[in-house]
Amino acid sequence: MSIRRVNFGERQHLNGKIDQWYSQQERRGVVFILNVTDPAAARDMLEKRPLGQAHLMTFELIPIGPLNPLRRLQGMKANP
Repeated sequence: MSIRRVNFGERQHLNGKIDQWYSQQERRGVVFILNVTDPAAARDMLEKRPLGQAHLMTFELIPIGPLNPLRRLQGMKANP
């Protein structure tokens, strides 16, 4: 991994854009949990990475959000 790539990741992590990052276990690749609400902003950020600028990276954006409260999953009613 080049210093340029590491520096980009560190800057984005410190800026709060990359919340978490993981390596995939079953295939090559990295998973970033991003702190953005707009998929276009996420795409723009990833395309500005060194590998994105060199057109050597592909990615898939998957919107995620918090889980519903457990009581909804279990069919329980909220306490009044």
